Amino acid sequence: MNNQYQGIISLALGFLVLAAISTATLVTYRLYLSPLAKIPGPTLAAATGWYEFYYDCLSAGRYIFEIERMHNTYGPIVRISPHEIHIKDSDSFLQFNSNTSKLDKYAWYYNFVAAPLSGALTTSHELHRTRRAAMAKYFSTANVTRLEPLIQSCVSKLISRLDEHRLQGKVVDLSNAYRCIATDVITEYALPRSRLMLDSPDFAAGYNRVLRDFANIATWHRHIPIIFPIFNAIPRSVIAKMDPGPSLAVYDNQKFFKDSAAQISASNGQTTDTRGTTVLHEIYKSDLLRSEQSVPRLAQEAQTLVGAGTETTGNTLSMTTFYLLSDRRKAQTLKKELRDSGGNANEPMSFQDLQKLPYLTAVISEGLRISSSVSGRLPRVDPTAATEYKSYIIPAGTAISMSIRDVHFDDRIFPDAHEFKPERWLGDEKRALEKYLIPFSKGPRSCVGMNLAQAELYLVIGNLFRRFEMELVGTKEEDLTMAHDFFSPFGPADSQGLRVAVL
Repeated sequence: MNNQYQGIISLALGFLVLAAISTATLVTYRLYLSPLAKIPGPTLAAATGWYEFYYDCLSAGRYIFEIERMHNTYGPIVRISPHEIHIKDSDSFLQFNSNTSKLDKYAWYYNFVAAPLSGALTTSHELHRTRRAAMAKYFSTANVTRLEPLIQSCVSKLISRLDEHRLQGKVVDLSNAYRCIATDVITEYALPRSRLMLDSPDFAAGYNRVLRDFANIATWHRHIPIIFPIFNAIPRSVIAKMDPGPSLAVYDNQKFFKDSAAQISASNGQTTDTRGTTVLHEIYKSDLLRSEQSVPRLAQEAQTLVGAGTETTGNTLSMTTFYLLSDRRKAQTLKKELRDSGGNANEPMSFQDLQKLPYLTAVISEGLRISSSVSGRLPRVDPTAATEYKSYIIPAGTAISMSIRDVHFDDRIFPDAHEFKPERWLGDEKRALEKYLIPFSKGPRSCVGMNLAQAELYLVIGNLFRRFEMELVGTKEEDLTMAHDFFSPFGPADSQGLRVAVL
């Protein structure tokens, strides 16, 4: 028996020694022999991915602030993991993400929602180009204009709901209301059926909390990529017993996307809906290979389109409204411009007419800048060529990331960058600033839905401020300021959101 135990102990010790030697060898390579060894940055970040895991997962989306500290310490280029470089340089962002760039996405980073079949999260540049082409026409300016009545109907419903709260003297959580209209617009636009979130009495407060929980879980999945496969394999009945709250809501949300994709496939891409076809219909009827029109791929496309079109737009609307209501002069300047535009104040203004208003346009531009609703860094990989930055040569195949927020908060370009100043978009410097306004990123990987998002911002902000007087109810800037980066910026966990009284 003693010999048996001694054998087991010896075997265990052997494994431990082997593991220690392997770890030491790997760390030595990463710190001293890797082509990235000369890039400045914290030793621990270069040695192990657990450094990022600590800030991303255990500290709930705080790595963005640690990266900022790294840049303050080490300069514009830092090594933030064994395999990734981060560059903080506004002009380099524009050059690296030019229209002629042919960069892949960093698969490990973009696997956070387990949707690699979707266009936005496709790794390969060439495959992404094919998938994007199948739906790009549907997001064109012309098509957004054609489908403006769809957006206007959602805006009218929001106005009606706010009017109800006004008459009843109820406080409105606009953070939730804005995410409801963003969800309804993108599901009406992209899927065969809408979520009808604006019909929810409390503006889907529980659902919007689930979105935050999902984003947090997605960050964990990036580091432990078995979370979603395990979750999706559990029967709904079991989840309902284990957690009838957030987990069940996440499950049902995923099922909604799968059912939407199955509906498209079952109808062979045809529809009798008076709305006509949607984005998923267009993908199904496109010239893509049949494998590209499968139910799993369509479901992932639906999930990504709705996810990208909800939190980003909702956050931008919330931040823009907050800053306007925090400064009576700015709010009144906007309201005067809207009133002076003529027409019946109770009738919604069109996207075309709203775009002609210079101060509203300045407000939208500044709202897009200061909200920077894609907070996550955007790592890209050039698989064939090395990248030169200052005195550093970064080898092909290296993940190189840059961040939209770093450009938008660059004080050299935007003086007083943390202040909401629509006026900066009205002066002679506007033309010089415009190329640095990149809320939808730049180049071939820019957001396919940018035209739809712009239309929503104009129609919601323009028509709400034209119609209503509103005032903040206990909301402070820190309630909306990013405290956690889950690819989109989220405020503190205890934030009550944007609470307003409609007068």
